[in-house]
Amino acid sequence: MSEAQFDFLLQKVSPSIQKADTFLRIALPAKLKLKVTLHYLATGTCFRTLSALYRVPACSISLMIPEVCKEIYGVLDEFIKISIFLCDDAFPLRTNILKPYSGATALNETQLVFNYQLSRGRRFVKNSFGILVARFRIYEKLIPLSVATTEQIVKTTCALHNWLRKTSSNCVPYVEQQLMDLEDWNQGKVVPGKWGSLKNDGLIDVSTPLSSNNHTKKAAAVRDFCANKFVTTDIVPWQWNMI
Repeated sequence: MSEAQFDFLLQKVSPSIQKADTFLRIALPAKLKLKVTLHYLATGTCFRTLSALYRVPACSISLMIPEVCKEIYGVLDEFIKISIFLCDDAFPLRTNILKPYSGATALNETQLVFNYQLSRGRRFVKNSFGILVARFRIYEKLIPLSVATTEQIVKTTCALHNWLRKTSSNCVPYVEQQLMDLEDWNQGKVVPGKWGSLKNDGLIDVSTPLSSNNHTKKAAAVRDFCANKFVTTDIVPWQWNMI
């Protein structure tokens, strides 16, 4: 994060996180609270170490982090847009959950193209989470906080990730090219990026079915609609080499 990006974020969240001084104590500056929170998200450093670094009681840090995360997400929520989930066979097919076609019979060309496009989309998501782990080391290990605070941290880091990706300059890029997977369209294969080698014990893969695979006709219709678009209006020229 550049100095200009930090200043922009500080300006946005300061009115909400800056408290008034009292006769008993001087309120912690908004700048310090933002620094401590971003440090925690970027490194996953324990509260005791942060307390020693910033001379702030650990109990105060435990209170400020969810507060500041909530305000960061509030000012950056426009960078979060989730309308549909791209999943594998572990998940049920729903109107807002897409999964690949499967079955005992051979798949037709439309279904194969859909499966490729779904796999491609899921690969982008995996790349994004890999980059998220590279930038926010808090995900390298389990997060020892409440469920509510952990959910807030996930939303906040996703918003920060999207914001930094869109606002960082080419001189100081947020994402290094070697972190991401690359598609070799001529050879019909994927060249893995370095994101897959990063430690991410805080993110757990789902490998077993979460519920019944039975689905409604409406859910199947949504998937068929997307599949037809991939072979009509939303064709990419290399997809035929990848199926």
